[in-house]
Amino acid sequence: MSLSDQRRGHIEAEYEMYLRKEQLRIDFVSESQTMHSNAMHELEKAIAEVDATRNQTLEERDAIDTEIQRCNEAIKKFQELTSCGGSGATSSAISAMISLKNSRSFLSSRMVCGS
Repeated sequence: MSLSDQRRGHIEAEYEMYLRKEQLRIDFVSESQTMHSNAMHELEKAIAEVDATRNQTLEERDAIDTEIQRCNEAIKKFQELTSCGGSGATSSAISAMISLKNSRSFLSSRMVCGS
């Protein structure tokens, strides 16, 4: 084998190695882009889930605040009715107590469901 044939063989082998290296680089870049795209998709999905959970929590908090207000009104009404006396005071006081009991039951169920 002549010197030029050996040199040609070395150049061809070097060129083949260069082509393999470039193919590996292209594969790596492609795989990196795919991984990045998948990670961004998962991140967007997680953000949407957090937003949905946040909105649900805010709605539940508003419902609890409304029930607390109803409880406060029932307690105030009960205190007014029991301090005034009168003919209809007993039935009104009982109605106020039932309303208070229902509100407390609601709040208890919201606390259990929310945890």
